[in-house]
Amino acid sequence: MFKRALLALIILLISVPLVHARDSTREFEGVHMPETLQIEDRTVALNGVGVRKVMFMQPYVAGLYLRDAETDPSAVMLGDDFMAIRLELTRDTGRRMMLRALRNGMRSATDTLGDVEWGDVEARYEGFTEMLPGDFADGSIIEFKYIPDDGMQVYRDGDNKGTVPGLDFKQAFFGIWLNEDSPADDDLKTAMMQGDMRVAMADIRAEEERRLAAADAEKEAEEAARLAAEKAEEEARLAEKKAEEEARRLAAREAEEADVDVDTISEAEFVDEAIYFGFDSSDLSDNAKRKLDQKVEWMKANPDVSVTLEAMTDEMGPAVYNKWLAEQRGMSVKTYLEDAGISSGRIALDVVGEVSGGDYAENRRVQFSIQ
Repeated sequence: MFKRALLALIILLISVPLVHARDSTREFEGVHMPETLQIEDRTVALNGVGVRKVMFMQPYVAGLYLRDAETDPSAVMLGDDFMAIRLELTRDTGRRMMLRALRNGMRSATDTLGDVEWGDVEARYEGFTEMLPGDFADGSIIEFKYIPDDGMQVYRDGDNKGTVPGLDFKQAFFGIWLNEDSPADDDLKTAMMQGDMRVAMADIRAEEERRLAAADAEKEAEEAARLAAEKAEEEARLAEKKAEEEARRLAAREAEEADVDVDTISEAEFVDEAIYFGFDSSDLSDNAKRKLDQKVEWMKANPDVSVTLEAMTDEMGPAVYNKWLAEQRGMSVKTYLEDAGISSGRIALDVVGEVSGGDYAENRRVQFSIQ
C-alpha cells in the first residue's frame, strides 16, 4: 500500500509543470509585467524586463516587447516591425524630470545612429511631450507601441494619447535604452535584451495569419458584392435612360406624323410610313391609329390594291417570343384595317420576327408593301 501511494505521489509531482510558460504576467521587482501586448491586430511578447536605476532610486520597471525573441539591441533599435516598450513607474516622478531624461536620452541616441540627427526629430519630440501632461504617479503605466508605416503610439494608463510618425523617431526613442554607446542604463539594456520569451509566438503568429486571411477574404467578398451592386445599378440606370430616350424619339415621331393630312397621303407615303410599337407591346398608339386611318382612306380610294403587312420586333429577348410578339403586332394592324372596312382578302400577313442591328425602336414596327 505504501509503495502504491508513493508511486502515485511521484506521478502527480511529475505531471505538475515547474514553469508556467503561458502565465499572463511576469513579476519583477513587485511589478506584474504582461507576457504579451496587443498592437492593433498584432501580438508582441515580452523579450526582457529590468529596472531603471538612478543612483539610489529605481524610478520604473521597463519591458521590451517584440514579435520574435532577439538579443541584438541594434537590430531592435533599427528594426521596422511591431514592437513596444512598457514602463511602470515605481515612484512618483515629476513630468519635467521624466521628459528631460527622455529628451537627453534621444539626443544621445541620435549621436550613435548616424542616419538620424536630433534636428530631424526635435519638432516631433515637442509634439510628443504634449501627449504626456502632468506628473507621473507611482504605479502609472506608459506604453510606446510602434506600428510600421504609421509611427509610435503613446499610451498612458491604457488611454491612447496619439501617434508620433516616422521610423526615425522610433529609432531614436528606442535608442534611449538600446543605443550602443550611451544607453540610459547598461544593466536595464542587458535585461531587456534577454530574448526570454515565454509564449509560443509561432502559434500566435500562425493564428494571426489565419485571422487576417479570413478578414481579407471577407473584405474582398464585400468589395466584390459592392462592385456587382454598383454595376447592376449602373446597367439598370443605362437601360432606363435608353428606354426614356426611345420613348421620347417615338413620341416626337408620332407628334410629327400626327400633322399629316389624310387627304394628301401618296402611294409612296402609304408604303414608307410604318406603324411603330412600344417596347414589348402590340397595342396601337393614338398616333398609329391616325396613320392607319390615313392608310384606310388610301386603300378605299384604291380598291384594286392589296397589301402585305411585314410584322417585326427588335432582337431583345428570345427569338421564339419575338416571333410571337411580331405576329401579335401584325394582327393588331390587320384587325384595325378590317374593322375600318378593308376586306381581309386584300390583306396578307408576313411575320418576319426579330430584326438585328439598327435602332431598336425602329425595328418594332409593321411595314406595308403593295402586292
